[in-house]
Amino acid sequence: MSSGISHSVLSKANKKNLVLTGLMGSGKSTIGPLVANNLKREFIDTDEYIDEHFGPTADIFNHSDGDVRFSLIEERVARDLSSRDNLVIASGGRFMINQANIDAMGKNGYILCLIADLDEIVDRLLRSHASTFRPRFAKASNKYALMEELQRQSEPYYSQFFQLQTTRSSPSEVARKVCEWFQSEARK
Repeated sequence: MSSGISHSVLSKANKKNLVLTGLMGSGKSTIGPLVANNLKREFIDTDEYIDEHFGPTADIFNHSDGDVRFSLIEERVARDLSSRDNLVIASGGRFMINQANIDAMGKNGYILCLIADLDEIVDRLLRSHASTFRPRFAKASNKYALMEELQRQSEPYYSQFFQLQTTRSSPSEVARKVCEWFQSEARK
């Protein structure tokens, strides 16, 4: 009887989502698809999900209440995605600095925070600038100072999660470590 229960518990744990969080430029959108492929799961980037289901992010922020509107959309996305199983989710940079989103995603997911040295994050963001919508970063005259401020604001939230250093690591190396961590968590 107990082996059936532990198998059931393990199979439920194996269905839980893997949620990647961290500052913009930490590698979530790069690592996520590699991890999803490795774990044979669907990959969802919350930024892309919002664009597909709610319209372009730029349009949302153009409203006078854009920040509030975007935050409410993120909360809905957190509830929607946490009701699904077997996902690898890359959260937007500010997605997990809302405790409601953390609570929703944590109900059916293991949350891992990708971190990197700020110099490397700024360098990554400068290299990917043309292909990704990051208005605050684009407008910042001192990009390092912006990232320092975002790191300071995020710390109380991100400190709740296991943190994996990505500085000077290849995407495949980070993806392998993420998969190992996730499989270890699922066995607990």
